[in-house]
Amino acid sequence: MQLILPLIIIMLVFMVETGYAEGKFNVRGMAYGDSDDVSIWEGLILYETVLDNHDELSLEYGYDSVTSASFSTSSGPSATLIEGEEEEEGEHGEGESKVTKGRHSGSVNFKHYFTSDIYGTSSLQLSTKSDYTSGTLGQTISFPFPNRDTILGFGAYYTANYNEPEVNTTNAFLIPEEDNLDSNQITSIISIEHLINQKSRIKFLTEHFVSSGYLSTGYQFVPIKTGPPTNEALEQLPDSRTGTAFSIVYSRWLFDASAIHWRLRLYNDDFGITAQSTDMTLLTYLNDNMILDLKYRYYQQTKADFWANKFPTVPAGNFTNHPALEDFVSHQFSLGLRYELESGNVIKPSLDHYLSDTGFSFTTISVGYEFEL
Repeated sequence: MQLILPLIIIMLVFMVETGYAEGKFNVRGMAYGDSDDVSIWEGLILYETVLDNHDELSLEYGYDSVTSASFSTSSGPSATLIEGEEEEEGEHGEGESKVTKGRHSGSVNFKHYFTSDIYGTSSLQLSTKSDYTSGTLGQTISFPFPNRDTILGFGAYYTANYNEPEVNTTNAFLIPEEDNLDSNQITSIISIEHLINQKSRIKFLTEHFVSSGYLSTGYQFVPIKTGPPTNEALEQLPDSRTGTAFSIVYSRWLFDASAIHWRLRLYNDDFGITAQSTDMTLLTYLNDNMILDLKYRYYQQTKADFWANKFPTVPAGNFTNHPALEDFVSHQFSLGLRYELESGNVIKPSLDHYLSDTGFSFTTISVGYEFEL
């Protein structure tokens, strides 16, 4: 998995040598920090090119890094971090430290036109860090039916994940299942997109997934009021999860220089979670070289049947206090610009703010730069 970046570089060099260098590069950077001493930065490189009249290729490589003292919260009397992690001296007292975890990711997407109307995309995505590896294979196909005003699409994806928790412990309540820490997921997608008129279109999308295997993170420790000496235990999730989502996306031109996109998404799964979200995007030209991008997203979900903030004793069945599985409401606001320079290159700064009723919130600033070769 560590060969993702060299492989992408080799492919880019191959395209240059064989005459396929006419493409577009997109470079993006993001930084984040908060009062809890958590810092995140992310870098992304995307390359897109047209190979011939029938084929298009896109390559992506990204690296992100998270530094936090929270990674070492389990390194008390019952668990210790293994050697090999990068540690920094903490500011919160003797014995505390910050740990940095990095992740490499990459993807290859190949789009092929079988005819002028029928096309499909084959994709491979890889992600790896010191304690986790994931890979996804996907295939989509789209074609007009019953006419060119309506596009019918099908997609299928297979994802394989493998956890390698970096915690050594002798406490039976904190030891992950040693036999098998891998999991997999199969996702199927059906979509119908219809062109209403020259200024508007609507899309209906249904997604269904089935996950199986070890679905826990491998190091999500749950507080227990009484029980083991450490008063914590490793979460226990079901070994399968099935969910379905249905979405409606409506897009429309407003006047001559603006467009609006609206989406509604409904979701439910056999964990007992139901969710609904809606988001709206407004794109408008401020002048010939600048586009304003405004977004708002509302999200609400119920908690999993086996979620609680704290448990009195270790439950006999499934249990978790993972924040992603609790009930909450969140809002997200985004402000972005796309500014085209005289050289044809593009700068894309953006500001995002997220907040939820759990008290969690964050603000990020990112800058993207797009250029062509």
